[in-house]
Order: sequence, then structure tokens, then C-alpha cells
Amino acid sequence: MYKQLKEIKASQANFMRDYARARNNDDENQNDQHELGHVGSGVFISKNSWTTAEQKRSYQSMGKALIKAAFPTEVMLLSNLRGNASKIDKNAPKKPALDLNIMNAIKGYLTYVLLTDILFRASFSTGGLDILSL
Repeated sequence: MYKQLKEIKASQANFMRDYARARNNDDENQNDQHELGHVGSGVFISKNSWTTAEQKRSYQSMGKALIKAAFPTEVMLLSNLRGNASKIDKNAPKKPALDLNIMNAIKGYLTYVLLTDILFRASFSTGGLDILSL
């Protein structure tokens, strides 16, 4: 059992290293990609994935679509959100956390979209929004 856990951890580390290298080598493909978060975040998804996420009916489904677009399936299978131990199987090995930079970019983008939506709706409900009164 110990040998299997050691092999799994080594496999996870190798995959995460290769994934990070692949993300850094994608600079030439950024013309057909959309940057999430602030400018310079370095987090890119395809424009098709971004358009799909934008068309979702809720912020929760938009967030799920962005996470699926930002992380390959293999990374999702080998990781969890915060890198905590499993709450279901106490004997399961601890998985690495998802990339914090990518998660922060997704959170930042969703916050921007939500605030823009709130301000847009407020401008119609009040007959115009006085920015100085905020």
C-alpha cells in the first residue's frame, strides 16, 4: 500500500510539473484565447469556452464552465479545490490544491461580472445610477 501511495504521489507531481510547463508554453496561442481576471494574470481559456461560460444562466454554472475550461480533466481528477484531505474517505491520500492563480482569476472575473450586473440593474431601477452616491 505504501509503495502504491508513493507511486501515485510521484505521478501527481510529474503531471502537475508537466501541466505547468505546458501552460507556460502556450504564449503563441493567445490570439484565440481570452484572459481571465486582471490584465496580466496569465490565465487564458479559449474564446469558445469563454463564450460558452458567458451564455450560462447563473453565476454558479458560469463558474463551473470556467473551471472546466481552465483545468484539464486530468488535473481535476488528481486535485481538489484547496488541497485538503478527503472528508469522505479518511484513508485517501491528500491531493494537491488547484492552481491558486487560476482560481483567483476565475473568482475575480466572476466578481467583476456580478458587480457589473448589479450596477446595470440598479441603473434601470432607479432611473439612473449616481456613481458619487455609492
